[in-house]
Amino acid sequence: MSKKLVGPILLIVIIGAVFILSQRTPEGPIENNELDEPNVPDDPEAPEEPPVAPEEPTETPVDELEGIMRGVSLSPASFESEEFLGFFQLASDSGDFVSWVGDVASLTSEQSPTKVMYAMADQYGFEVMVITGYFNQESGEVFHELDETNRQDIINALVGYVEEHNPEYLGFGVEVNAFARSNPEGYADYLSYYADVYDAVKEANPYTKVFPVFQLEHMKGLDGGLFGGENDPDANTWTMLDDYEFDLAVFTTYPCLIFKDPSDIPADYFSEIADYTEKPIAFTEMGWLRDGFTGWESSVEEQAEFIETFFDLTEDIEVEFVTWSFLYDQNAQAPFDQMGLMAVGEETSIAYEAWKMR
Repeated sequence: MSKKLVGPILLIVIIGAVFILSQRTPEGPIENNELDEPNVPDDPEAPEEPPVAPEEPTETPVDELEGIMRGVSLSPASFESEEFLGFFQLASDSGDFVSWVGDVASLTSEQSPTKVMYAMADQYGFEVMVITGYFNQESGEVFHELDETNRQDIINALVGYVEEHNPEYLGFGVEVNAFARSNPEGYADYLSYYADVYDAVKEANPYTKVFPVFQLEHMKGLDGGLFGGENDPDANTWTMLDDYEFDLAVFTTYPCLIFKDPSDIPADYFSEIADYTEKPIAFTEMGWLRDGFTGWESSVEEQAEFIETFFDLTEDIEVEFVTWSFLYDQNAQAPFDQMGLMAVGEETSIAYEAWKMR
């Protein structure tokens, strides 16, 4: 497979400048006029083309069809050309897709990271997954107030993206149950607006699977450990699933914030989800500490053990895809800054090989 750069090196500089390190370090507010209108046909009287189903996969050996789709987020060691391209090769070698999480306004920007990702996808043979939104779930900050103009502009951006790229998946809203805690009023607005977004995207392409993303530990009522609160399973919020129409039940999960060792994770930790939904299950973020802290130690071997534990504990439920949050350590807030499958400078690790083998 060719490894030469697609397009000018300038694209690498652009994406490095605008890349959003997952929803944990989101973009700041963007003015309304930066949400562009989608392209319209040159001939307004031309008949509307029907939605196109995602392309059928090419014939694949049976042994390659087994298991859950795996991916990592856009998380290179750096945006220097060699390391940036090397990331896509390693991501392709070890999984099926690369995800991007960020502000919905970026979808219409000429400097959108997704534009470069789609070019790289053609080169390296992976799928692109987009999970987007307009708020920071932890601080409760809303980047784009849902006035009439922004409501339509956001829908236009999402519909334009779907019509251009025909994605199999589209997430809208990250860790929405955490946002419900940090900004109850903003969450109420989001909840009603999500229904409009879901309908608009499904009208544009009924084959695109649309979903919000929930935080699994919070949903279980687990706020102890490194979260700093208390574990109270009676405070679970599983009923929030009933408030949404979605095609997949999708979560982020960081059991290492609650449990010190993968062997401590209960056997029904993930399968419990199936008690509350009949939809397929997926994970847009997952991770385990590589080094840990005093009194909460970990190791790369423990990361690899967690990977094996996760797949063992999800054998009996329908999991469609899972995303390890970072291929390489990123400049994120602690403890997420040590959850990469590899440290910067490494070309492999025990954890990366364990992920690759699954």
